[in-house]
Amino acid sequence: MVRLPLRVSGSSVAFSDVDIALGSAVERTLAGILRHTVQADSEIYLLQIELLDARAEQSADRIFVELVTRVTLRRRLGNAYVAQTHAHARSAGTTDPTGGANAVRSCVDSVASQVQGWMSDALHK
Repeated sequence: MVRLPLRVSGSSVAFSDVDIALGSAVERTLAGILRHTVQADSEIYLLQIELLDARAEQSADRIFVELVTRVTLRRRLGNAYVAQTHAHARSAGTTDPTGGANAVRSCVDSVASQVQGWMSDALHK
């Protein structure tokens, strides 16, 4: 279980809503795949993304952020397992609020991109 808000070790900064940002990034990234899949397949899928680890630390004038997730795809009917993967991202930014936020955004976007590639493969097998 990840403690949120995500505290930056070595500073008094904490990032809130990392989980919400991750969910939004995945939804945006998967929108095209989901539209195509819904048209081609009457099956309804459930996607669960678990934030397994989230770390942030400050070193000198840089903030480093790391996210580790587990992604599970199931069929809604019967909760049947389809596939599972992990997505991992690391990013760095400056210690100013914008730089740190950009590092978090870069991580969630990277995870979303990894999920998109994996899900595209998982649904079209």
